[in-house]
Amino acid sequence: MEAQASNQFALDLYGRLRRGTGNLILSPLSISSALAMAQAGAAGQTAQEISAVLHIPLNASEAAAGYAELVTSLQRQKSAKVDLSIANAVWGEQHVQFKQPFVDLLEQRYGATATSLDLARDPEGARRQINDWVADHTAGRIKDVVGPGTINRETKLVLTNAIYFKGEWDQCFKKSQTRDALFTAADGSKVTVAMMNQTASFGYTRGYDYAVLELLYEGKGLAMDVFLPDLQNGLPAFESQLTEEGLRRDWMALEVQKVAVQLPRFSVTWGSDLRGDLAALGMRAAFDPSANFSSMSDLPLQISRLAHKALVEVNEQGTEAAAATSGTFLWSSAKPPRVFCADRPFLFIIRDLKRSTILFMGRLSQPSE
Repeated sequence: MEAQASNQFALDLYGRLRRGTGNLILSPLSISSALAMAQAGAAGQTAQEISAVLHIPLNASEAAAGYAELVTSLQRQKSAKVDLSIANAVWGEQHVQFKQPFVDLLEQRYGATATSLDLARDPEGARRQINDWVADHTAGRIKDVVGPGTINRETKLVLTNAIYFKGEWDQCFKKSQTRDALFTAADGSKVTVAMMNQTASFGYTRGYDYAVLELLYEGKGLAMDVFLPDLQNGLPAFESQLTEEGLRRDWMALEVQKVAVQLPRFSVTWGSDLRGDLAALGMRAAFDPSANFSSMSDLPLQISRLAHKALVEVNEQGTEAAAATSGTFLWSSAKPPRVFCADRPFLFIIRDLKRSTILFMGRLSQPSE
């Protein structure tokens, strides 16, 4: 799975989800990995549509090899202060017999298993088992990915995905510098937030009507990029113009500068069944009774639910999500630092720096008081 393809899917899906209101957080990589597993068991139009939406090769082995290479690269970012794990699984009704080549591909390339459950006679028990598995793989932070009543006797197949990330900033904010400040929310209301403050060296660049700040995590292999429109109500327009090419242009333009950063502590949790949004992007057959998952099983299957849930917490120490330079620089004392004051809605991306793969993507529109 190439970073460019993964990021294009991220922007396609975000382009659908951004139309809602409020805060948003998702892990495009986690979603695409689960869908890629489904594509490995699909055939015909079903496989073609999944491949087109994900921008991945139709050949399942080729797509799986790309994913395995990407995840292996990401796992190298793990350290004492950076934890990153991705949880994927396919859950089928117990009478479904998964084909061995499909099972082998999931285990060898995706690090996942295909599990049979009694979805028809014990839907709540199956739901608890799925949610327990996800919680175990996300340090207990992601709970109830599959909500009550969403599995019933008609359910044949459930895809789950969850990702967990916890990282300390390369340059931590001092709690003593955090002050109460006003944040102008998307609806124009004023909300008091705990505003973190730090003046140091950060990656920074400007677009036509927005600024970009890069905050590195310990180890300098991962970063959070904050995209701050100039106007208080400028986020919707900025979101509507997001492109993969534009993101890469901004990332390439980042330069280490002295920046006075004001960034709120914030926490965002979001979850949804993504079937409708994926169907709107062109992935329809997989959710239809005529779906072709013949490479997965000889029994007729369709995806009845695609549940995704993610969270992000940002504080002085770093970031926890279920998603700078240490050199010395000298500045002229006569030259004031750039000011980056995130006191209005902004978009944020957590990515790896080697490939620029988007791990998490979201926005803060309405912080809680």
